[in-house]
Amino acid sequence: MTRTSPAGPHGPAGPPGHEPVGPPPESLTDRDRTHPMEFLVNIHITWPEAMDPDLKTKVSDDERRRAAELAASGTLVRMWRVPGRTENWGLWRAADPTELHAVISSLPVWPWMDVTVHALADHPVDPGPAG
Repeated sequence: MTRTSPAGPHGPAGPPGHEPVGPPPESLTDRDRTHPMEFLVNIHITWPEAMDPDLKTKVSDDERRRAAELAASGTLVRMWRVPGRTENWGLWRAADPTELHAVISSLPVWPWMDVTVHALADHPVDPGPAG
């Protein structure tokens, strides 16, 4: 039986290029809260086939808790599931791309994520927030 690190075959930091960049910001600053950047983020999760089911459950539970914190802080605005896949699309707010990277890399499932980020800009015909 082959054993791997609890964080997967690449160790606690995950695959190369998936290293967190320091402690996660807890929320937007007051200055950034009035004009944060918005990002459309696609996250696809690939769980290792040999992953311990208890570890997967723990990471998933930790991920839900972290997402709730980010939603409460105004960083995670919306989240949509892609039916039939371990994938989602989300609307995120951060002061800049560096802060967004710090936030996303703070997620417990980060080592198993493939992330695509699209920075968004205002459009002249945007009807504004739904509601």
